[in-house]
Amino acid sequence: MEPMANNKSRPRKTAYRLLIWLGVFLIVLAAVFRTIKTIRTNRELAGIDAPGLVRAVRQSENWIHDVNSLLIRVNSTWTKTPEGIAAYRKELKQQYPNKKIDPNRDWGLKSGFTDSLEFAVRQKPGEKKCLRLLRDTPGRMRLLEIFSGKEHFSYNKYFTPPNEFYLINDANNIACELFLDMSWPRAQAHVFWSAPISNEQMLNEWGPAEGFACVGREAYRGVDCYVLECEPPAFRGRVRRWYVGIKDCLLYGNMLLDSGGGKTFEYWTLDYKEVAPGCWYPMTQGCELYNRKWLTVYQDSRRDLKVTEVRVNEQLPDELFEMQFEPGVRVIDERINPSPINSSAAEQH
Repeated sequence: MEPMANNKSRPRKTAYRLLIWLGVFLIVLAAVFRTIKTIRTNRELAGIDAPGLVRAVRQSENWIHDVNSLLIRVNSTWTKTPEGIAAYRKELKQQYPNKKIDPNRDWGLKSGFTDSLEFAVRQKPGEKKCLRLLRDTPGRMRLLEIFSGKEHFSYNKYFTPPNEFYLINDANNIACELFLDMSWPRAQAHVFWSAPISNEQMLNEWGPAEGFACVGREAYRGVDCYVLECEPPAFRGRVRRWYVGIKDCLLYGNMLLDSGGGKTFEYWTLDYKEVAPGCWYPMTQGCELYNRKWLTVYQDSRRDLKVTEVRVNEQLPDELFEMQFEPGVRVIDERINPSPINSSAAEQH
């Protein structure tokens, strides 16, 4: 009986061996295909003109300086993560150990809130550029800034605790980048008022085109992109990473990595729309901010931006660029006196 049992087990052993060899063969075959794909990808990436892509991205932003007028309205949603709230609460306790922490008064402890933004630019022939920026956070604050061409006015209203005042400044003392709330444009510095940032300063902080290299190709938020990286001279040890659309050479992702490879921030720009001939604007934008605790990187907060209106080269009313002073509200004129002055003086403006 024993020899017969051995004869029955031989086909099983043979089948097991075949399965093992088949598994090894498939593993080797997959490795070969991965190697071939990697070689092809590396050859493709080696032929990518990364500096040319960077110049194309930056050129795609420059139309905002060439238009006669621009009006943008945006709705945004802020989200604070539980990790971010906990870290902020700990920071408050360390700074103010005897202070009672009130989540209803300190917005850094809220899990989320909404606000709205409005940007306007107008350039008339023979006149200086006029700018308008409105940030409106219901229940928290309302900030309106106007560059009239000669002066800078701002209206500031805070709800908790209540505080309301106007500021007047010499426009020559103010530098305005205007779109700091947005994720676009962020491929370079854009100054809309006062002297422009020097080219050397811009390249040190944002990275020269020649400093970028193409390090990969991947789908970023559903868009087929080249991955570009650069280590700006002003941020040694940190890496700027861009995701540039293969089809349109527009910027879809923009992040900064720390020395450990963790994210510091990430901006994304999606749903590009041609708002005027040759003028492409992302209608969906967002930002994520990160912090590091020892070896762990965690997301602190997120902001989602939905652009509801973009108007290019349309006639904008003068009222958009005029500050209306309400009687009885404190006015601080920084041009002549840093201390508050009587609000009746505002009637002269």
